[in-house]
Amino acid sequence: MVIIITSNNVKTYRGEPTLSSTSATKIYTSPNIEEIASFMKGEQLSKEVQLIRGENENFNMKAETMTIEEVKRQRSKATELYVVCKVKIMSINSSGSWHYNTCYSHYVKLEKSGTQYYCERCKEFVTTPYRRFKVHVRVEDNTVVHNFCSIR
Repeated sequence: MVIIITSNNVKTYRGEPTLSSTSATKIYTSPNIEEIASFMKGEQLSKEVQLIRGENENFNMKAETMTIEEVKRQRSKATELYVVCKVKIMSINSSGSWHYNTCYSHYVKLEKSGTQYYCERCKEFVTTPYRRFKVHVRVEDNTVVHNFCSIR
């Protein structure tokens, strides 16, 4: 299986850095893309890969390239960081759930009460929960190995 995750924000959850989705985040599982099919077959690519402009074209102008260790040091100083981390995905933890239910207002995990879901923030039952997806990955760069959770 090939998973491609694009355009995430680094945020803190329970004291650990996490990858949070943006409006431009996309998660592709085993996409039917010529370049990936060629890669999976071990073929050399015969043409250049074309960049596709996304919704957040200004991101790279704001983003600074940092190592994971630098992001960990900066997260206590800043509420929001725009960074690019070049990492290698070591493993994907598929033992847990890949999704959870939220309300449309807060995107906080809902508690199940009998056959219904309840939002603690709204203080009401949610009849049609919104399903959010998450991928737990173990990544490394030249400074550290770290676990991230990417949420979409």
